Amino acid sequence: YSYCSNSPVIYKDPTGHLEYNVTTDDKGNKSGEWHITKGDTLSSISKETGASVEQLAKLNNIKNKDKIYAGDKIKIPELSNIKTYEQAKKEEGNKEWNYQGNEGSGPNSNKCNVFANEMNKRAGNKEFPKTMPEHNLLTKAYREYKDAPLLADDLAKVKQKDMPGYKIKDKALIGDTVVWGDSKTNEGKHVTIQGPSGKQINAGSKAGVIERPKGFVEKSYDQLRVLHPNDKWDMKIIKIIILLISILIFTYLVKIIY
Repeated sequence: YSYCSNSPVIYKDPTGHLEYNVTTDDKGNKSGEWHITKGDTLSSISKETGASVEQLAKLNNIKNKDKIYAGDKIKIPELSNIKTYEQAKKEEGNKEWNYQGNEGSGPNSNKCNVFANEMNKRAGNKEFPKTMPEHNLLTKAYREYKDAPLLADDLAKVKQKDMPGYKIKDKALIGDTVVWGDSKTNEGKHVTIQGPSGKQINAGSKAGVIERPKGFVEKSYDQLRVLHPNDKWDMKIIKIIILLISILIFTYLVKIIY
């Protein structure tokens, strides 16, 4: 990482593809950069980042969507999940995340759930719920730590209605929150932020915040749940659709009555 005073100038993933320049284009939009490597296509980049092929082509003035070249860089729209990854990379190596007591398991508990929640919060996404009475989650952690976000075990069991602002999915994009544990019992054990090429960023017990290679977390846990933050434009579209449906229903009822 390179810093100018206390303001980050560039965030770089030394083992992956993504690099973030904290600058804006002439329209005021921030974006990251994807370093194209052999085998990359707009389609494969789209599947990792969540940006559509059309978005990538338009943002980078690519006329032929089937032709991109290794060694080049392309801009990536700053989607909600990309912002979360950007925030997580800024914390890499920070050992303040080593231990905490908010999980009710003593001073040796990892901050995995707190870390994931905080990175989403800093990215402008909705915070995780803190309690879910209908699930009877009245644990010691919540009695003593009112501000603790849901634990890994709770996040493994949440339903869509419990997670406003997130889509519960099976496959993770970069920056999505991934819940890990035992698939046989659906018991959650760990929470990470998805990185490029299947890497996982998490708050560890010794190294602090670290980005693990693909397969590292999978050695101990199964993927149970993926939480994808809704983009603001996505929520606006949903609200517009709800408004239009409401207008149509109202118009229909008026016709029936009169």
